Amino acid sequence: MKKLTGGTKELDVPSIFGMPGLGKTTLAMKVYNNPSIVGHFDVKVWCDVSQSYNRRTLLVEIFKQATNDNSEIKEDVDIADKLQKALKGKRYLIMLHDIWEVEAWEDLGLCFPNGEYGSRVMVTTRIEQVATHLQHCGELILLDF
Repeated sequence: MKKLTGGTKELDVPSIFGMPGLGKTTLAMKVYNNPSIVGHFDVKVWCDVSQSYNRRTLLVEIFKQATNDNSEIKEDVDIADKLQKALKGKRYLIMLHDIWEVEAWEDLGLCFPNGEYGSRVMVTTRIEQVATHLQHCGELILLDF
């Protein structure tokens, strides 16, 4: 929790890595729902990425949770731009649960604005390559067997 609420004011991407069944989801959910985390961030979003994902569908889901806007978003709308504008100037926590590919992070990560607000994008993964790639963005939390 200190990694999410303290540290740099720049966007940080801590990730939780480990084998299936070690408790990545449980740990992430307990932190995500902790009252001190809930009160610290202006916007909180939990998004399941999983093995097969659709970039637009995920971005729409993140946007809807971030804005509490359940209206239909037309196909011709640049959802990445709309999401960036909605998050800009806010301290946000985006939980990207169960990322399987580096490409998924590359697709989604560019949509989150960087700023001096202490925003965080927390990631869970079981894939070592993804965890290693994300180390340059933030701290890696390794769950041992």
